[in-house]
Amino acid sequence: MKSSQFRLKHQPIKAMTPMPKLLAQRLKSIPHSAARSVKTFAPDLAKFITATSYELMGVKSLPAQARGGESLILPKMSVGADDALLEVTLQLDGTRAEFGRYLYSKLYYTTHPQAQFSEDAVVCFEVRERFSPQRLQIALPDAALRAARASGCLRVRIDGLPYSQGTWQLIEMRLGAVENQAQRLGGL
Repeated sequence: MKSSQFRLKHQPIKAMTPMPKLLAQRLKSIPHSAARSVKTFAPDLAKFITATSYELMGVKSLPAQARGGESLILPKMSVGADDALLEVTLQLDGTRAEFGRYLYSKLYYTTHPQAQFSEDAVVCFEVRERFSPQRLQIALPDAALRAARASGCLRVRIDGLPYSQGTWQLIEMRLGAVENQAQRLGGL
């Protein structure tokens, strides 16, 4: 047999599989050079893989379920003029042994469409009840809300069980106004 029969037809990656725009932008942003050593290229590649994996594991619809130590990233949201709170409905499930180290859950936020999530922009909160949905109202800093309104983008990542085992579920998440909350509580 001729060796040419075993050759694959060369096609650009773009033609074989559609790449998300963000993935293509990030891939182009890595400086490629044959002269670069593995030592200098590896950190850039690691950053690319981390950033891309967070985008690809984003939540497409709710409810969404995850295991302890896993994050859920929500699609970007637009913050309205009256929006001041995030209403989050979570359910934590697991045994007492699995929750042994549970102290709090985390909500990371950023107002830039391509920025990484960091510990500088995080709100920690406790879900007190287990095995039933719990609705929480989380206030973001005013500066973050102003920046989100200006940029037209608020991105959120939730770690339901950051240091514990078990499973957790994000049932609902939406932006809300303080006035609506006061009216709702006034009717109780």
